[in-house]
Amino acid sequence: MKAERLDKILSGTGRFSRAEARTLIRAGLVTADGAVERDPGAKLSRGAAVTVRGEPLDTAEFVYYMLNKPAGTVSGAAPEGAYPPVTDLLPEHLRRRGLSCVGRLDADATGLLLLTDDGDYAHRVTSPRSELPKTYRIRVDGPLTETDVRALAEGVTLRSGTEYRPAELSVDPEDDTLALVTVTEGKFHEVKNLMASRDRRVLSLERVSPRSGREPCAGGGAAADRGGSSSGIYIKLLKYYYDFCAILALKATKLRKSLHFFGQFLLKNHKK
Repeated sequence: MKAERLDKILSGTGRFSRAEARTLIRAGLVTADGAVERDPGAKLSRGAAVTVRGEPLDTAEFVYYMLNKPAGTVSGAAPEGAYPPVTDLLPEHLRRRGLSCVGRLDADATGLLLLTDDGDYAHRVTSPRSELPKTYRIRVDGPLTETDVRALAEGVTLRSGTEYRPAELSVDPEDDTLALVTVTEGKFHEVKNLMASRDRRVLSLERVSPRSGREPCAGGGAAADRGGSSSGIYIKLLKYYYDFCAILALKATKLRKSLHFFGQFLLKNHKK
């Protein structure tokens, strides 16, 4: 692992400027692997145990967060009209790191967003080649039937000529205006267009992937930031799940479903 200057490592967390980091180090308020370090230029690996004023500091080169996006926010880094960016919900030190959303949700949509400063990772999992399953819980303006389920399973071609790969539609047995839709492309307004092809308008849309759709997203509108807790471990496992999907390209339907269930298992057990 490449060694880096201690002041650079501290400033890279977003919690301190480079000048603040140097001041803290020279004041003897920073330890590295249990020993006080007063040289801002001391070279350390990212795996070193660093504390500032006795508090452990996460010095990972990249971070990955799970956020429950509320309606009325946008997935970009800048406002769009009256809608603020979802990154405004993050604490200041994460905004300084320049986290960006992995994928996109419309302003009126809610649910799971991953945020990271790892550009290569974000590109891998959003690439169409990854065929990463994404599940959305929707409510539409009329009943959905088995005919709709079969139509989406066969793939849809719009009048404009836009083609969509087969998608999985699971209608709630107690309310036929509620359903889960699983897609693998992530095209612009894909779920809304799929429903429009069935003469249905989407009234609400929540991304719940890779969940079963029955559990609320963790975070309650804020980024999960729990370090080494079980939730923190879950977020790391979720990243590996996405990585695995992207690497395999998931061309086999049975394999894709197996990994979807694995994602559900991670969610259901991450608090245990």
